[in-house]
Amino acid sequence: MRDTPASRGDSLSRPPATTGLSLMPVVSAILGTAVAVQVILFVLHAYQAIAFPYQLDYGEGPILQIAIEVARGRPMYPPVAQPPYLIASYEPAYYLLSALGVKLFGVAFWWGRLISCLSVLATALFAGLIVWDRTRHRFASLITGGTILAMPHFMVWGTLMRVDAMALAF
Repeated sequence: MRDTPASRGDSLSRPPATTGLSLMPVVSAILGTAVAVQVILFVLHAYQAIAFPYQLDYGEGPILQIAIEVARGRPMYPPVAQPPYLIASYEPAYYLLSALGVKLFGVAFWWGRLISCLSVLATALFAGLIVWDRTRHRFASLITGGTILAMPHFMVWGTLMRVDAMALAF
């Protein structure tokens, strides 16, 4: 029998001793800074989108129109054979919350965009909490939540008066 570390009973599971400096703090600092910058960009973009008084996407207009109809006490899903010709193709929760905003604050896009932005923030929080639950690592949790906000789809769609962000948060 040959004399090998396994035959001598030496543990093969021990990692080799490292010498020198670890790059992990540098990589973590760069990653943390990049995600922090992206979160700041998301907040700035969301502020500009919420404050913009006009339609930013085609889908915002029909959603606001349905919210106006619901706020006036009309049906959310009217018959398609008579005017107004509205198609409400999403679940009622977003329309109802948007109608609440129309009722409380008047006709504007900002309320629906705020709902979407809060939904994206909730999604980022939930993703971070999932990582926290599995790892108990704060930095990984923060990076996960921040990365959600850094994704271009969330940056754009999460600031529009659209149902997508709220559906994802649910």
